[in-house]
Amino acid sequence: MSDDDPNSRSRLSSASAAPQWHLHIPPETYGPYSVQQLRDFARDGRMTADTLVWTGGAAAWARAGDQPALKAVFPAAAPPAPPAPQASAPPRTAVARAAAAPGATPAGARVMSFGESTRACLRLKYAGFQGRARRSEYWWFMLFVMLVWAVVYGLAAAIAVWTSPDVVGGVKDGGAMSIVGVLALAVAVVAVLALALPSIAVAVRRLHDLGWSGWWYLTLLIPIVGGVAALVMLIAFMMRGNDGPNKYGPDPLAVGEP
Repeated sequence: MSDDDPNSRSRLSSASAAPQWHLHIPPETYGPYSVQQLRDFARDGRMTADTLVWTGGAAAWARAGDQPALKAVFPAAAPPAPPAPQASAPPRTAVARAAAAPGATPAGARVMSFGESTRACLRLKYAGFQGRARRSEYWWFMLFVMLVWAVVYGLAAAIAVWTSPDVVGGVKDGGAMSIVGVLALAVAVVAVLALALPSIAVAVRRLHDLGWSGWWYLTLLIPIVGGVAALVMLIAFMMRGNDGPNKYGPDPLAVGEP
């Protein structure tokens, strides 16, 4: 996968010129990218005129082919036929209405799955502190982390106990562990450290979804205050984020969960 692939969330735009753009490639949003990068994606066939794009200050997602800065790179084509009318609930936001426009990428309103959340946090956004994270992305990944820690620590503790000299050789030496037990606990510590960074990153993106600065996460490190901050964040993380775009990026619910 190339560094400028729009399917890689770990790639941030190296261009400093405004505006910055985001893409929606179901089920995720990607970016930010510069206008020139989007033009390159279009020329390489990695995005089409129907790909949904959003830039800072825009009120809604829109087709890339309708953007003055991008339409020239797409080949001329007949306008798509409008879809057959069907009974459905009306979109709840202006962004969702744009996503449901004729010819746009379909916007299935649904919760992010356990697998999608894990893949997004571990592969696409392992150390990604920019952008926003919906509730399902955060909570599914927290479940994954808790399960991994429980399994790894449980196995490490069992190995440490059953390979200790007290159990194997009947030697009473004050609870010394075997080399195998030490290695098992070391693996458990590595697993905790490996999941710490994506856990913090998704928490920061969840704060962004609420319109809060990611620096609020550091309040968890303050004695006494950290306990109160953790409770506040726990409650806030159960709530829906800002409706529509905010200064941290487009609304992930516009093309995600209801």
